[in-house]
Amino acid sequence: MNVLDLGFFNAIQGLQYQQAPNSIDALIEAVQKSFDEYLPTKLNHTFLTLQSCMISILKAKGSNKYKVLHMKKHRLERQNCLPRQLDVDSALIGEAIAQCQ
Repeated sequence: MNVLDLGFFNAIQGLQYQQAPNSIDALIEAVQKSFDEYLPTKLNHTFLTLQSCMISILKAKGSNKYKVLHMKKHRLERQNCLPRQLDVDSALIGEAIAQCQ
């Protein structure tokens, strides 16, 4: 899973498209500006979503038939309870490693 392509770069590209650059220099400037404006909290949301997906994939034993669980990140953030990372059950990791061997 590539969180940068799916979340971060996609978001920066969306911001950059709003500026409609018409030269390479303008494009570089637009990308830099978009990067500077991207909020760290949004990036944390992206990485938490990635971690949630990876945990769901582990539970589905590598299958792509999983559901992304809603964490209610905005609510947790308002309550100042939003984690920076998710915990993964060590037994789940052990099962995934055993499945690969």
